[in-house]
Amino acid sequence: MKRKTISSVRWMSGGPPQHGYITGVVLDPFRPNTLYARSDVGGLFCSQDGGETWENRNKGLAPSLVKNPPQTRYYGRYDGYWHLFDGRYGVSGFAVDPFDRNHFLLTTGVVYRTFDTLNENKYEGVWYGELFESNDAAASWTKVNDEIVIDGSGMNRVHGTMLCFDPREKNRVYAGTTGDGLFQSEDGGHSFSHAGLRGTVITDIKVHPVRPGTVAVASSTMNTYWGMASRGGVILVDMDKKEVLGRTLDGIGVRQLAVSDSIWYAACEERGLARSEDAGRTWTWINEGLPLQKAYGYFMGFNAVGIDPNNPKTVYTACREALCISRDAGRNWEVTVPNPDRIDATGKIQNWEHFTLATSSFQVDPQNPEYVYMSDFLGVWRSRDGGRTWKACTRGIINSCLKSLAPLEGKPGRVLAGSYDTGVLISDDSGITWKSVVGKWDAGCFYRERRDKHPSLLEYLANTSALCQVPNQSNTVFCGICISQNGGPGALLRSVDYGTTWEIFGKGYTATQSIKDIVVDPLDSKKMYLSQGGKPAVGGGIYASEDGGETWRMLDAWFTANMDFFSENFGFMERSLAAAPDRSGILAAGNRIAGVYQSLDGGKIWQDISAGLPVVTCGGITTLTYGPDGSLWAGTHGQGLWRRDAAQAWKQIFCGDYRDCTAVAVHPKGFICACFSSSWITVSKAGVLLSRDGGNSWCDLMNDTLTHKIIVSVAFDPENLVRIYVGTAGNGVFAGQVRG
Repeated sequence: MKRKTISSVRWMSGGPPQHGYITGVVLDPFRPNTLYARSDVGGLFCSQDGGETWENRNKGLAPSLVKNPPQTRYYGRYDGYWHLFDGRYGVSGFAVDPFDRNHFLLTTGVVYRTFDTLNENKYEGVWYGELFESNDAAASWTKVNDEIVIDGSGMNRVHGTMLCFDPREKNRVYAGTTGDGLFQSEDGGHSFSHAGLRGTVITDIKVHPVRPGTVAVASSTMNTYWGMASRGGVILVDMDKKEVLGRTLDGIGVRQLAVSDSIWYAACEERGLARSEDAGRTWTWINEGLPLQKAYGYFMGFNAVGIDPNNPKTVYTACREALCISRDAGRNWEVTVPNPDRIDATGKIQNWEHFTLATSSFQVDPQNPEYVYMSDFLGVWRSRDGGRTWKACTRGIINSCLKSLAPLEGKPGRVLAGSYDTGVLISDDSGITWKSVVGKWDAGCFYRERRDKHPSLLEYLANTSALCQVPNQSNTVFCGICISQNGGPGALLRSVDYGTTWEIFGKGYTATQSIKDIVVDPLDSKKMYLSQGGKPAVGGGIYASEDGGETWRMLDAWFTANMDFFSENFGFMERSLAAAPDRSGILAAGNRIAGVYQSLDGGKIWQDISAGLPVVTCGGITTLTYGPDGSLWAGTHGQGLWRRDAAQAWKQIFCGDYRDCTAVAVHPKGFICACFSSSWITVSKAGVLLSRDGGNSWCDLMNDTLTHKIIVSVAFDPENLVRIYVGTAGNGVFAGQVRG
């Protein structure tokens, strides 16, 4: 294949704005008004104006081509996170060297696991960690270590400080892990020695304020990544002797500590807050006045605690929808609750309703204690009056994952984006600015209805996995939403006004499973097809409608031949269902392990057309789409891009460095855009490859202006062929205008 690089493409990111988890805020001790925000999928963000504006500082965290993959503790076949959330943008720890104002350390990592009851009750998954160093104040990063596993994007990512310098000993660094224990470095993080606590899920590390060489470790009662139960509690460790000095609050999950010379505090999830006045040897519960009834579940409890460094009697903590402040060491509490006026007349959930959800940190400015910063699931908040009032500070924090994109034909400038966590988002200026969908059945309202039925679920979560505009009826758009990234209760939504308002639509599909893909017959818009994840017994498979989506029926013939290939973790992927653009009834469907099947009669009979595809050796089919000439394009995990032509033979179009093909878009005029994600597992190079001649020659549009190298969706602008939209798994949507 002929390839060249177009250097004139400039990728612009306008959002959507902050919609992912901010795992912590850190103040720069050398630079006033400068602070850093860790995120679970978007990397590191920096503000130099007290939180008013932010920019990402990710250069070097995930290179386009990984030449030295990190050590992996165990690798199982876990549910598709292979190329979506591989952890390199999940920042778990961040620290500024107290002896060098430009020397920073940062850790990334991932812990994803599943409990496989069919495989001898064995935990399967993927977990690893990397440590990066910056010598230019976070402008760029270089990997220096991959010995430690900290959960930056995964099961236990609600935690405090997992990485810190010793303020008394130059080049000494402490690091906590998700199960591997405590580590210590004497050379600024380049190498580590183990300091004990193997089997402990560490959630916070604080250097003892009085006793040199000693750290206080908070630990959770959650399981380690290999399934071992962690004891929890607060543990004092002499790091010089590698010796545990004592353990208190034993058996209690402790998420975070705040320490001073005189008073310590421990945030203890559902149990509330504890205070120690003897450096952690004994503790007193200080819960009177705290809304413990609001503290339940993983994200809802008391996960963070912060103090005024000049007056440790002033303490901040929070649980879901309640921020709590004490100015007398926890004897009395001021509780801030959501303002009902922030919920509009339609019942639409505003950001304020989830204020303090999964609170991850409090930071009080030591130079001005009235300035307080808090981070939670919605971003960063700032108070300038000691916590009495708060302002959201998220401008420039783009920490969102876009699973699907739909620039709309007939509505110039309008782009719909389907996201993790926030449903459908709309831009009316070609991706420069974004807003949440407004309407009776917006994602937040839909899941608020289900709160009573599913009290353990976060009703604000709405994951849009599919978007489909109806041909020749351009005002009508369908989308599939579900409660969780992994599936769960879902619904089909329809809009008849280009995505402005939505309604739950149709019956006959399985509302307990997530909708993965939706396609419409090109010659008869009444004929529609959708795929749902999960086993056939619970509704997974392909459904057909002949009345424009009002009623649906399962295509049973598909399961008769392929039932054995479906499991809860290996169902349909997004974009795994395709309809030919020029003939009625021609469909293709694929999944992660069963390969690709085609039907020529609207789904009645399916034929295995996988012969020639490396289904066994690759990690699965990631995306399917038909070209205008009837060719079928298949993206794979690990084996690049493939095309099946009129001769019905598969041909590998790209592999080499381009291994993880995660999204493909085809334009009726023969333009093709294939996106490849940077992957340390398959050693895949990131790329946005464009062909203007049906795949005979290609140009790579990837450059440094596209700052996130994990790409999950792509689409051409129907009104402007040289404009391409790319959705990433952490930094939102990028729009590129192709020149040359």
